[in-house]
Amino acid sequence: MDTNQYIESGILETYVMGLCSDTENQEVEKLISQYSTIATEVDTLRDKLEDYASLHAITPPFGLKNRILATLETQNLIDKPAAKQMLLLAKPLIKPWHIAAGVSVLAMSAAFNVYFYNNWKQSETALSSLQAENTRMAGNLDIQKASYTALNQEFALVQSAEIKKITLAGTPASPSSSAKVYWNNSKNEVYLSVVDLPQIKENQQYQLWAIVDGKPVDAGIFNLGTGLVQLKNISNASAFAISLEAKGGSTTQAGPKGTIYLMGAV
Repeated sequence: MDTNQYIESGILETYVMGLCSDTENQEVEKLISQYSTIATEVDTLRDKLEDYASLHAITPPFGLKNRILATLETQNLIDKPAAKQMLLLAKPLIKPWHIAAGVSVLAMSAAFNVYFYNNWKQSETALSSLQAENTRMAGNLDIQKASYTALNQEFALVQSAEIKKITLAGTPASPSSSAKVYWNNSKNEVYLSVVDLPQIKENQQYQLWAIVDGKPVDAGIFNLGTGLVQLKNISNASAFAISLEAKGGSTTQAGPKGTIYLMGAV
């Protein structure tokens, strides 16, 4: 048994102050008989409690007993002879030492409560910080995995002989924006990789369009930060474009309603 750890747990202070349960009392008393270090610590704590009580001893005010007696008689709670007898029996209980001991027990109890509460709060704060850091690191790891997966997929597309790579350049509405479309003309599969597009509001979405026979055809809506994304199948496209639409996008029949941000010829 690690006696130092047991001593530091605070159970001995609780035992000396008489605040342990019956089960805890039995456990402490058993360990006192088994380990001299624990017995010595208990004696030391008792001595400290005695010293504290003596140092803070309070003498009962003069005439306190007579005032108590008079109050009992006035309120007819007890007859005079019985009251005297009760006070006589109670006299040892109001000695200065016992009053001081009671005060010291309360003071020490409060001190221990504050000590353990502060330690608990510090541990709780540290645990919360660790949990937050773990969550942040896990999120970063997920992002890195997603980026790595997207890069692998994009690399595979670039290497395929069946894939056409179309670079979409920014229009005057967003000159620095860019994206790439990977189009498998034989299977009509369309993949989009966004390099740079401005952040948008929650009620907005970007939409990819294919220009087929001179008309815009809906190729699908997408969200930023999704990496390489597969959109709707398209055949016979001569160009691709990206517009900013209300959330949910527009239809082929209606065509782009928002501003065109990117465009590129096949």
